[in-house]
Amino acid sequence: MKRGGRPPGTLAFDTFPGVVSGAQTEQPRLSVLMPVFNEALTVERALSTTLAADIGCPFELVVVDDGSTDGTRELLCGLEESLPMT
Repeated sequence: MKRGGRPPGTLAFDTFPGVVSGAQTEQPRLSVLMPVFNEALTVERALSTTLAADIGCPFELVVVDDGSTDGTRELLCGLEESLPMT
């Protein structure tokens, strides 16, 4: 995972490398931390809702999987194929 300055409006997972590039070009002014544990049924909706939010400033979304056993991590890893990871 690229450490340090992530692109704004990004999604990064601490369980695997990857950053989702957003449309914004400024450095993020807000970091949103989303801890997840056994959220396989709800995490995609939570991610899409959060990323679609118009909060008026560049932001990054950092998702932290805390050892899920219900497939949450695998689901997040699968998002690498559907989201433009850099």
